Amino acid sequence: MTLGHLLVPLDGSPFSEAVLPIATRLARADAARVTIVCVADRAARGQVTTALALAAKPLLEAGLDVATTVRGGKPAEEIVQVAHECSVDLILMATHARTGARRGLLGSVADGVMQRCRLPLLLLHPNDHPRSSELRTILVPVDGTPGGAVALATATPLARGGAARLVLARVSTPLPLWLYDTTLGLNTGPLIDPMWDEDARLAAEAYATGIAARLCHAGFVAEGRGLSGEPGPALVHLANGCGGRTRQLRNQSTIQASRREQEHEPEDCTKRTRDPTGGARVLEHR
Repeated sequence: MTLGHLLVPLDGSPFSEAVLPIATRLARADAARVTIVCVADRAARGQVTTALALAAKPLLEAGLDVATTVRGGKPAEEIVQVAHECSVDLILMATHARTGARRGLLGSVADGVMQRCRLPLLLLHPNDHPRSSELRTILVPVDGTPGGAVALATATPLARGGAARLVLARVSTPLPLWLYDTTLGLNTGPLIDPMWDEDARLAAEAYATGIAARLCHAGFVAEGRGLSGEPGPALVHLANGCGGRTRQLRNQSTIQASRREQEHEPEDCTKRTRDPTGGARVLEHR
């Protein structure tokens, strides 16, 4: 897969333009076209048109094929409409990454785009990272589903364009803790192999490592990880621990779980093991 056409939604603020350096680097790597879109009401369209022209100037000076468009309507719906009209390969946009009452305009718009569009979407959190064109590490969950395959197919051109390392992760779900609760009157001890969870994690690691090996053979820098836990929090924990500028390409089955865990800000989320009393502790497997 190559990136032939990128869509960059802006809202006229410097915050939203933080995604432009990465868009520029990816576009230059694949000689891709870039369309910059802003959704505004009729009264502001003249001012927005001028702002988009200024935003596009550095990309034009870099020799890229750039177009700008101003649309009216609901931002998320219009962004998705433009994406389909232009047959883009990737949408790049900034988001406040906030929750609840603190969620900013771009956060809610990014949410709306994610819900309405099945095209690959790269979200940048400028609050967490300085303005930069570097992509150092890309985390890709691989779960054996078509969605996981699409995420990987999207990640490879990003890694090639940004000279980034690929971290492939597969998560195995451990046995539920209630099976170890002796107060329920269940005599499950003799029936449960204490190595089941670890065997499942090792199988997940073998799967991810096998894909990473094939990518390395194709010229990428890649590694595989096997995790045990709930998929959402396990992936968030791994992403936070990868270091550098990490992007997570997710399929739809992990999006909601990850969002719920981010809202509750979990501290422990990668590996759960049990002791005979039914307690749990957290270990990280690398």
